[in-house]
This record gives sequence, C-alpha cells and structure tokens, in this order.
Amino acid sequence: METSWQTLRMSLIAMFVTCWVGATGLLIFTTTSIYWVIALCLVGFVFVCVYLIVSYMVYVRSEGPCDPLPKIDSGNAVERAKFLAGTLGAQERMFFAQVILSPKSVIQRVGESVAPATRAYIVKTAYLFEVPSIFSGKSVAIPVTLRPKGRLMDHFQMTDDNGCRVSPLGQEDAIAYTLAALRALPATAQALAEYCDTPGDDGITIERRVAGLLCSDSTDEELQSIRGSIRNAGMGADIAELVFRMLTSLRRLHPVVAIIRVPESTHDHETVRIRLTIEQRVIPFVRRNESKLRWLRDNLRSILGVRPTVIGFPIEEARRARSYHLEVFGPEGTYLAKQAVYDPAAATDTPLAQIPHRFLARYGQRYGHFYAKKATSADDAKKLALISHFYERPPGSIAPATMSAFAAAFLIVAAAIVKLSATADLQSDIIAVLLALPVVASAWTGFDSSRSLFGGALNSRISLIVTMMLAFTTVALWIITENGEAVGRWQDRDYSWVWVAVSSAAVLNFTLSAFSWLLRSWVYGSFVKRELVKG
Repeated sequence: METSWQTLRMSLIAMFVTCWVGATGLLIFTTTSIYWVIALCLVGFVFVCVYLIVSYMVYVRSEGPCDPLPKIDSGNAVERAKFLAGTLGAQERMFFAQVILSPKSVIQRVGESVAPATRAYIVKTAYLFEVPSIFSGKSVAIPVTLRPKGRLMDHFQMTDDNGCRVSPLGQEDAIAYTLAALRALPATAQALAEYCDTPGDDGITIERRVAGLLCSDSTDEELQSIRGSIRNAGMGADIAELVFRMLTSLRRLHPVVAIIRVPESTHDHETVRIRLTIEQRVIPFVRRNESKLRWLRDNLRSILGVRPTVIGFPIEEARRARSYHLEVFGPEGTYLAKQAVYDPAAATDTPLAQIPHRFLARYGQRYGHFYAKKATSADDAKKLALISHFYERPPGSIAPATMSAFAAAFLIVAAAIVKLSATADLQSDIIAVLLALPVVASAWTGFDSSRSLFGGALNSRISLIVTMMLAFTTVALWIITENGEAVGRWQDRDYSWVWVAVSSAAVLNFTLSAFSWLLRSWVYGSFVKRELVKG
C-alpha cells in the first residue's frame, strides 16, 4: 500500500511539471490574456493542495503491526510453572502473589522523577521493598512493577541499591512465576489437582485457561467464567476470589519480574529492605477534554515551534505503595506555575478526597513535588494524572520580542510622519532598507531556540511575526507611495489611512508585548518572594 501511495505522489509531480512547463511556454508564445494566467495559477494552486494531501497521507499513514506478532506460548509457560512449583517453596510463591494482590503490604515507598526529553520523558522510579527476613541470604522473585501488555519498554534499565544492573525476566518466565504462585493458593492436594490436572467441558484445565488469560488481554466475561469454574470444581469461594483478583490485576498488565538476592539481616527485624530503581523513556498519553480555544492554541504552538510546557504523568504507582513521591521537572528556563491532579476522562479537576496528599508550594522553582499516602483502593489512583504547567522564566523570549516591537514601532511611526508631513520631496529609498533590516534581523534572532529545549512563549513568537510583517509592509508602502509637494491636510493625502493603520498596529504590538513582559515578571516575582511554608 505504501508503494502505491509513493507511486501516486511521484506521478503527480511528473505530471504537474510536464503540464506546467508546457502550458507556460504555450501561453508565452500564443497569448497575453490575463485570464489565462489566472487560470494557470489556479491550476497550480489546486495541484499544490492535492500534493499536500497525498504527501500527508504518505508520511502519517499507520505502518500497522508487525506480522507475525510476537506471542507468548501459554503451554510453555504452564510447563515452566510446573518446574518452578517443584523448586520454589510455598513461602516464596505466596510472597510473589502477595506483591501483586496486596502491594502496599510489601512496598513501603515509591519515588518517581520525571524530566522532559523532547517528545518523551525520562522517568526514574525507585522502589523500597520490605522482604520478610526468612528470605535473608536467598534469591527471591519480585514482581517489581506492572506494565501494559504488548507495549515495548524503551531504554529500560533496572539497578539495585549498589548501582549494579539487574536483568528482568522475559514475559514467558514472568507468567510462569505467576502461574507457580497461583499453584500455592489451593489449600488441599485435591483442590490443586482440580485446578491443574482436571480438564473441563472443553477439555482444557483451569490452569491452562488462566495461562491463556495471562498471555493476552482478558474480558469481564472470561474472568467471571474462570471464577465460576473454580467454584464448581469444589476449590472454595476464597480460592476463586484470590485467583479472580490476581487475574483482574493482570488483565491488561504483565509483571516485570526480577530475581533479587536478599542481603543478610543485620538487625533483629521481621523484614529486610531492598531498593530497586528503574529508568526508562516514556511517551506520555494524558489527554483531557479540550475546548476549541485550547485546540487552536495547541495547533499554533505546533506551527510556530513552541514546545508544550504542560507535563502530564499518571500516578498509578501511588496505589501500590504506602508512600508515594513524584517530582516533575520542567524544561530549562521555566518555572512551575500551576499543578493539579485530575481524572483525564473528566472535564474538570478531580479532588483527591480519598487520598491524603500534599503539593510542594510554588517558589519559582523548576520542579514540582507531589506526595500521596495510602490510597484507600486501587481505583483511587489508577485513573488519575498529575498535570504540571511550567511558564517561561522572565525575561525569556518575550524580551527580544518586545525590543523588536519597540524598534519597529519607532521607525514605522517616524516613516509615517515623514511621508505625511508637509516637507519637501524626499528621494531616499535607503531609508526603507534601514527601516527593515534591523527589525527583521532582531526578530529573526528571537526565533533562534536551538540552544534550549523550551521553544519560547507563544505570544513572543506571534509578536515577532507581527513585527516582521509590519516591517515589510512599511517598506513596501514607502516605496510605492509617491513623493511630491504636500498639499492640504495630511488626512487628505494618498495612503494616509494606510500609514495610520500600520503605525497603530505597530504601537499596539509593542504595547501588548510590553504588558506581557510586565505581567510575566510580576507573576514570577510574586512566587520568588514567597515565604517558605511547611511541607
């Protein structure tokens, strides 16, 4: 399909070039009618529109998934689980299940740090586990985190407390450990045999059906069917609920499992602390219902090369730990202006009524800090996201934009006074050149944002564009305006209203830019002068 679009695109180029050159040569030698020239321009415009549409479809069309997709063999996972169930003790398997079913009983603290890197974020997540001291000096499998099924993990690195690299298990082995943990739930040998070896009406055992659900996304109907099958097999309602909870937790997620050697306990404590850190690149997708005005603003930012300064990050890990910290860093040259936690599916901010939490106050710093403690249920945090708004630290890009606007306004008003005054004839086109070049040069310098990740403010970019347009308009108006003996009032002279309009626009552009500079400095100064408060 892609080859067909590329062929169509190249054919359009060849056809247009041939027809355009031929038609242009024919018109030059056969006619001087303006209508034919207009018609030729319209044809060219239509072609450019068609070419842009075809090129857009070529560049942005979905490449589709790879064929064949990598799949996990549930049969191999079941066989691997049988081996692990024979080598791992019941306590090790119950601990594995405990981390998934009741993570807050094991994970004391999760600390995350988010920093922008162009489109993606660099995310560092530190976990503090409390492992029972009975595992001291032994290796234990820990489901460190949960990640969406079928999604690649970019630049994924896991390190221990000593900074040594830790390699996570593959997905098939992680599912095998999960199945081995589920084998520790049945209380009797008969219940375990019903779960592992007794086929159902479809000839498939319950364990094999569970393995199939762990290898792919599962539906509510499939989960309810598994729950009913376990109950009908006489394994008890408690076992059915535990398996159902495990499958519900992993219905769209898979565990990232690491084999960690627990250090020897040097104190008479019931638990041993283990710290693990994960660093990865994450492409965020946190979007709320947008208004038309916000949609227009975001598109203007994209067109003018202004990178977004709103960083959104889900706080899903808050539901897995007793204590959760999230630090969000803004781009260089910015400061934290607004922060809130809300549900991306809702139109308004969602209050954190069920989660004890606190924000670090805004003091003009480049980062925000969010703290949450003991989310009462998994639903409290899994849909919430922290949204941080960062503003450009003054003077920033608005300063050169304001200075350019001032220079343009001064020269444009001066040119208008000269043209509309009652002085003698002034033949000096060099004035137009002197009028344009400094303004254009200073405005173009304001567009140079290659040294910063942050592309400047939207209003400064708009101010620079308006400044350049007014400068070029003034140059053209100076050249085409006839010089001669001034007669009568200046209001009655040719192009007087044009000069007044251009001058007014230049003054307005400078005024708005100056007020924006003043407001930004005022707001930033109020944050910097705040007194430190507790928290």
